[in-house]
Amino acid sequence: MNDLEITTQLKSKLASDVGVSSVTDISVNSTNGVVTLSGQVDSAEAKAKAEGVAKAVPKVVRVVNNLQVVSKKVAAACCGQSSSYC
Repeated sequence: MNDLEITTQLKSKLASDVGVSSVTDISVNSTNGVVTLSGQVDSAEAKAKAEGVAKAVPKVVRVVNNLQVVSKKVAAACCGQSSSYC
């Protein structure tokens, strides 16, 4: 399995196991079996679950979890703009 296959399989598993709404905010990159997760999730549970799902994918040798937990309430209350704007 190559890095593209790892990324594709992981994105599919994240959609089914973590939830489609969370997956749209998660970026997945794989290089030589090292998976890097980045982006935002709405809970520490979702962050941990995404890491666990990544570790379970065959040929993944290490997971770098750079996901940030951001409360959707805080982001929405910020200024009414997207969280990247605030």
